[in-house]
Amino acid sequence: MRKGRFNTPAAEIAQRYSESVSFDWRLYRYDIAGSTAHAAALARARIMTRAEHRKIEGGLRAIQQQIESGKFQWDRSREDVHMNIEAALTKRIGPAGAKLQTARSRNDQVALDMRLYVKDEITEVSSRLRNLRRALLNLAEKHVDVVVPGYTHLQRAQPITFPHYLLGQIEAFERDAERLRDCLVRTVSRLSEDLIIWSTSEFGFLEFTDAFSTGSSLMPQKRNPDMAELTRGKTGRLYGNLMSILTMTKALPSSYNRDLQEDKKPLFDSVDTVRAALEIFAAMLPELKVNRKRMQAAASDPNLFATDLAEYLVKKGIPFRKAHEIVGSLVAECARKGIALNRVSLAELKKRSVLFDVDVADVFDVRHSLSQRRAIGAPSHENVAAQIKRWRAYLGRGD
Repeated sequence: MRKGRFNTPAAEIAQRYSESVSFDWRLYRYDIAGSTAHAAALARARIMTRAEHRKIEGGLRAIQQQIESGKFQWDRSREDVHMNIEAALTKRIGPAGAKLQTARSRNDQVALDMRLYVKDEITEVSSRLRNLRRALLNLAEKHVDVVVPGYTHLQRAQPITFPHYLLGQIEAFERDAERLRDCLVRTVSRLSEDLIIWSTSEFGFLEFTDAFSTGSSLMPQKRNPDMAELTRGKTGRLYGNLMSILTMTKALPSSYNRDLQEDKKPLFDSVDTVRAALEIFAAMLPELKVNRKRMQAAASDPNLFATDLAEYLVKKGIPFRKAHEIVGSLVAECARKGIALNRVSLAELKKRSVLFDVDVADVFDVRHSLSQRRAIGAPSHENVAAQIKRWRAYLGRGD
């Protein structure tokens, strides 16, 4: 490529610094596909003969077979995947190979190869994302009647069901499947965080099996959720990759600049990491041990029903803000006296509002509470069952 314009070869240190074949070799399949299509176009335009076209096609097929069998020798002095394949083709078939670059530059090849590569990887990531959603759905079906606290600010809020939580994750991954951009890893990271917290001794809702846990080199009792923690950590590197590309391209002038060679490492790393994360989660979720008793016990915390208590008053005609104030002061008094909210006598409740009656006891029944959550997206058992049915029809079983 330097012949003609340059009198001396590039310095060895410059060759080492500028080569990219050590990582862009993985584009070989797309480069060969693009070259095959380009050769056909040149033949149709009569820029090369049919015989030359056949030679090029045969030579490219042979090179691809050589690469895939591990026998191809990549030469860093030829910089990249494109020049390596071009040189190998010309060496194999002679002068006809030199015609292949007619009417195209390496920049054309780079743009085409990257587009084809990303297209294929989107398909692959989408497939793995579908497997992950199936794993979440299988877990939801397996634990359809398990009740668990819902949290805001990591404080117990209202009772929900475990499958309701899992269906929320499926919905989030469905949005990611539609967008397939940086938010994909954000959702995986958030799921990792939830599972890590729920597997702690303090929560005890879940347990990772031995196959997806590690121990401590010092403390023999430890069972560490390393796979989820690694996924959470890798998300940081992926955001770093995104910032790398954004920073690299922020002030480039129009058209091609050699800076763009550096977009491949972060892209390839991101693709590999996302694929691995989706694969590990799809394998790990079916093995997750759910502590139903611990979840049920946590979901029976009387304070989870404070909102239900306020809504009880709203249904009897009290404005919500006033009902919120009444129940808030009641919760504060219970905290001061050290008694549970559901242990307050009816007589004491009536001092707060005469609208409290014997049916207030139903408020503290978790099944009754869930049955009232019937809006779209709410955690009633009927809603959850309908959502599971819908997602099963959409995702299938993947058997």
